[in-house]
Amino acid sequence: MPLPSLWVMFGGGISISPEDGVVSDRVGMRLILSRKGFDSSSAFGGCASPILPDGQMISLPIPHSEAWVAYSGVQPRGLDIAHIVADLTRKRVTGDALAHLDPDLERTARSRQPGWTPAFGQVSAAQSHLENNGVGTDDLFLFFGS
Repeated sequence: MPLPSLWVMFGGGISISPEDGVVSDRVGMRLILSRKGFDSSSAFGGCASPILPDGQMISLPIPHSEAWVAYSGVQPRGLDIAHIVADLTRKRVTGDALAHLDPDLERTARSRQPGWTPAFGQVSAAQSHLENNGVGTDDLFLFFGS
């Protein structure tokens, strides 16, 4: 059963949208809380993304056999993600494993082309769910994980 979406209205009001997501004459933007989990199963890492000793939080991308970059090629803020992932997973996921960067929000994660912008994408059932619930341009995604 889909969860209702939370609406944040420009006039300061907050209301819960109808379960079917159909809203006419919409005023405001939809706030979508989107959980991104490295911890959801051993196939996706099986442990929480860490808070480092210096207080930095790092969101680890999930392993994915069809991704295009290895953990060894992902170094947000200069951090050695390959080493962190191998340690946290007791080497079930190594630096050679492919990492799925979605959302890809961290400019320093890898070498970037001029004009790079952060990206988030959905396909298949996830995209249909957003469309069926009226999510579109100007809505706000807040990503979280554990």
